Amino acid sequence: MAEYLSPGVYVEEFDSGPTPMQGVGTSVAGFVGVTERGPVSGAPILVTGPADFKRKFGGYLHESEFGEYRFLAHAVNHFFINGGSKAFVMRVAPSDAVIAKAKCVEGKEGVIDLQATNPGAWGNSLIVTFKDAIGSKSQILEDLGDARYRLKNATGFAVGDVVAVEGLDEVQYNVIKNTTGNLVTFESPFEENVIDENLLPKITIRVCELDVVVDCDGDVEKYNGVSFNASSPSFIEKVVEKSEMVSLKAQPSEGAVAPIDVIRQVFGKEGDEIKVSFLGGLNGSAASLTEADFIGTDEGPGSRTGIQAFLDNTDVNISISENDEVLEENLAMLDNNLDFLDYQADKFFDIFLYYNKTYQDAKKKGLTKISKDNNYTQISIEEMYNLTQEFLNFYHIN
Repeated sequence: MAEYLSPGVYVEEFDSGPTPMQGVGTSVAGFVGVTERGPVSGAPILVTGPADFKRKFGGYLHESEFGEYRFLAHAVNHFFINGGSKAFVMRVAPSDAVIAKAKCVEGKEGVIDLQATNPGAWGNSLIVTFKDAIGSKSQILEDLGDARYRLKNATGFAVGDVVAVEGLDEVQYNVIKNTTGNLVTFESPFEENVIDENLLPKITIRVCELDVVVDCDGDVEKYNGVSFNASSPSFIEKVVEKSEMVSLKAQPSEGAVAPIDVIRQVFGKEGDEIKVSFLGGLNGSAASLTEADFIGTDEGPGSRTGIQAFLDNTDVNISISENDEVLEENLAMLDNNLDFLDYQADKFFDIFLYYNKTYQDAKKKGLTKISKDNNYTQISIEEMYNLTQEFLNFYHIN
């Protein structure tokens, strides 16, 4: 209460009605539902527009396959049309959905395991292309014995790299064991003379690498200069780990085998450019979806599914109070608002039902007052008209 220090007339204002519930921002929203593709566990994925959603989660779903669960893409699209700025999306997939995989030669399982990042028939459209690539290149100037050679420039030659010496009758492969400046030690000596001191050498040495291209209906990812050297940052498993479309596990190379030869052996194909397709991906059935799939499970950060994935998300305006007093206060506020609306409705109905026809008759007779033996006495015709219109507007009656 204010403190008054001198006589006078003071006006204090007090809130007389129920306190309105505080609104929350609607430019950021969270969505949980069935999509064509996308991760089914972990943190919700940020989407900034319809095109971004399509790239990360696919397009519209078919009614014949997904039935009543097909509307998430529509909801996200309309969210952005109506002014939304950011959406966080968590995909839910049927329990019988299957991940598409690349088929390898029998007996080569585990050398390279290549599959789509998440379940769905979308993975059957994946094509991964492996192409032989040239890494760092130099010439050998001196044979120092014991498999030690001096290169003109050994920059880019790392321990564990497979190298190829070209310009001889046949390409010779070797593995780098150690490097000190331009001095390089290999696993074994080269069988032929590999020294070439010419300004334009015919015999050269290069690091063997791969270029990888992942394509899914025009959505392309490129990873250049990868290898099977587990100690190198270019190790194929480390590099492709950032892919949003494929998951790749690979065994480190053993011996002097070029990366492209590993690919040929695993997938049973020839050439310097190997294309690998995927199969077996299934969307699953809508009938297998349950409420538990949407609620999700909490297996800790990075492993949550469904709505549970939003537990650590502070951007989405979802508020759950565990405080009983706050919860009771909000519920009481809601009850007060509902009571107020009921009161208004009762008043309007009382006025409308009794006076609607009476007003029309009174107007024809030129009366200025209408009496009723209840709380509404001696009400003017114009006041009656205004109240009736208020009722019609309140209930959106034309």
